[in-house]
Amino acid sequence: ELGNLLSRDFRGEMTVNGKTEKIEVPSNGKKAIDEKLPGILRYDRMVSQKVDVTIDRKMRGTLAFEGILCGRISGAPDWSRIPEVPFVNRIKPVSPADFSGSYQIAWSDSALHIRVKITDDRFFHEEFPAPEKRWNNDSLQIFFDTLLNARLKKTRGYDNDDYEYAVFPNAAGTSARVWRSLQPDIQLTLGTTAPRSKAFEPEIPAKFMRTDTGYVYEVTFPAKYLLPIRLTKGSAFGFSLFVNDRDNTAGRVKSALTLTPDGTPSYNTPHLWPVILLWDGK
Repeated sequence: ELGNLLSRDFRGEMTVNGKTEKIEVPSNGKKAIDEKLPGILRYDRMVSQKVDVTIDRKMRGTLAFEGILCGRISGAPDWSRIPEVPFVNRIKPVSPADFSGSYQIAWSDSALHIRVKITDDRFFHEEFPAPEKRWNNDSLQIFFDTLLNARLKKTRGYDNDDYEYAVFPNAAGTSARVWRSLQPDIQLTLGTTAPRSKAFEPEIPAKFMRTDTGYVYEVTFPAKYLLPIRLTKGSAFGFSLFVNDRDNTAGRVKSALTLTPDGTPSYNTPHLWPVILLWDGK
């Protein structure tokens, strides 16, 4: 989208990834221009995108990100039919046999479904009296940039349209609860009925299951707890997962899997989160 702040019409040329075309934008107006992404989005892995834009050979900008398609389903997810995407980026490398994993995503008209399968040589989760500190365990953090605007801002960090959720297992590894660390401004969500941040959310169901090689998280976000995201084909939003690994009572998390670039956190970095595009599963 091009914005013209001048009091006269703008006429010139725009070059996008080497393709040049004439453009006109009315005074004090805007114009949306559709361009194909350089890479075809997929369901089974992230695809890197880089868009270079030059206007009249003077103004230049680059938008780079990773994106993935999220397929539509009806009813409960059949995870055997949904692509499993391996985590490739992490904080502090360790052996894959020690800590590695994959994730799956799907959407319906009423909910967004996420499954994370982890290989971990030891499960550990301490139920701290202060729930907000329980991320410092084997745990899963989930992030949403609902308006997909973080890369367009000059300032970095959370703003009023971002969510931070976490899935905390119990110490026995037999169940899990969803903790809401941060939610958008209530005017973007449920108004005066919006639930508060820093609280467990009983209406977001989660499961935690131990396996022979690790464990599995499953969480279902009802549509109302993702607002202002709209669960419709063509909706896009920023998204990240951050899986923490802690092995014992000594010290802190020793490693983590992330959807942000290698060595970078997901916490408070929405400009680094990949993009999900909701599609029809075909």
